[in-house]
Amino acid sequence: MKLLVYDFVGRGPNEIPRGFFRKLNSMLEESGEGLQRIQKSVVLSTRGELNDLKNLVKHYGGSYRVFRVVEER
Repeated sequence: MKLLVYDFVGRGPNEIPRGFFRKLNSMLEESGEGLQRIQKSVVLSTRGELNDLKNLVKHYGGSYRVFRVVEER
């Protein structure tokens, strides 16, 4: 599993293009259980592939970090 955390530094929530959120929501719907939004700017991938999401964030001028997740039980 991987976790992607993104941010648009210096932009308020109303300054991020709506197109970003439309495409993000579409990606989340199309992925089924593959992508889950954990918090507003945190997405969990159970399949590990985040290239499309990374490209989306970059395209709209955001920055991101990806972390590998080890789940403890």
